[in-house]
Amino acid sequence: MSDILFTNCNIMDGSLRWVTKLCVGVSSGKIDYVGEYRKGSFREYDCCGGILMPAFCNAHAHSAMTLLRGIGEDMPLSDWLNGKIFPAEAKLTPEDCYTATLLACAEMMKYGTASCSDMYFFGIDAGRAYSDAGFKANFAPAILCFDDRSFEELPVYNDYEALVEYSQGSRLLKTDLGIHSTYCTTPKVIEGAVRYANDRKLGRHIHVSETAKEHAECIDEFGMTPTAYLEKHGVFDERTVLAHCVWISDDDREILRKHRVTVASCPESNLKLGSGICDYIALAKSTVVCALGTDGVASNNNLNMLKEARLAALLAKGTSHDASAFIAPDALWSAYRAGYISQGRYDSGYIKKDMCADLALYPADDINMIPNGDIATAMLYSSDGVAAMTMINGRIVYENGEYHTIDIEKVRADALQIRNRLNG
Repeated sequence: MSDILFTNCNIMDGSLRWVTKLCVGVSSGKIDYVGEYRKGSFREYDCCGGILMPAFCNAHAHSAMTLLRGIGEDMPLSDWLNGKIFPAEAKLTPEDCYTATLLACAEMMKYGTASCSDMYFFGIDAGRAYSDAGFKANFAPAILCFDDRSFEELPVYNDYEALVEYSQGSRLLKTDLGIHSTYCTTPKVIEGAVRYANDRKLGRHIHVSETAKEHAECIDEFGMTPTAYLEKHGVFDERTVLAHCVWISDDDREILRKHRVTVASCPESNLKLGSGICDYIALAKSTVVCALGTDGVASNNNLNMLKEARLAALLAKGTSHDASAFIAPDALWSAYRAGYISQGRYDSGYIKKDMCADLALYPADDINMIPNGDIATAMLYSSDGVAAMTMINGRIVYENGEYHTIDIEKVRADALQIRNRLNG
């Protein structure tokens, strides 16, 4: 029997069809009913004709970079990283990361996101934040190395040991292998990290071909593209998500298809940093799953997944001169179901019986939504992305501007205090 029954809602069901005026029941963290209205002892939640969707999944983020919002604006990637971001990150403490990750969780909840793939530092502290917020995350401690040390000799090795143990058995947290990139990690470290991940069946999360410069330098140094280089080192032997993939080749896409690698495109960040545009149509033709992510707030500057889906769809249409390219249901699917696939969370991303109750409700009666005909296009092109309610594992964590798991005023004050210190 359901604990809660969402009534009077428009949903996208397990067959990717939009269905009006159905009810969705939730019990013990799972969807246990989809159908017509029924009476019972459960709590009834009137959606008032709103749009009930699978909650979004942010397939590539650096959550604690909320503290760096607005730092180093209008700069190319390499100058931005080396001149602004890396120096600021060197000042961050574990407690800073905890606060910043809570702030990111709050922002993502506001926009109807239930899970993210986060590559950053201080994994245990980020993990505590996700657990305290009741938010799902695949956390990949960032592996960077510019000298001759092995993976086991890097400080991040101890972070992995602690995080793997901390996340074991969690319904919220997973640990992934976070090789930062081919240009920030040595072959020796990549090989050691892959062996470590293989032994523990960890997924992988890597930046690939974000800029033309990065792509060309890998070819110059190793005689192959970043994608081919990672394949050579066995990176794709387990579930893998590659962030960006702006400059990959047709041969690269074939490698991704062969290994069932998921791409996490970050259109707003790529445009803001002048990196380029991911070829969504070529990925689709190669049958490569394309998820969407926000990247870090410092290069976006928000965590609104609906904006990413809308921009991805518009870019595909504009670059192909084809208005039928990347239609609304497909763009939305990339923003939720594809992200959960990239995380290995195959029981999330659909509204159907026995799936995880990771749900978001959006109003359909806002001024910007009236009138509307097709639910999917109204959601993608008209909604501002602010959710009326976000549920994660059957627990309502955000509702009508109120947070049920986060002391938002404390987080806000702590974040501003930390930023003042970073600016000093």
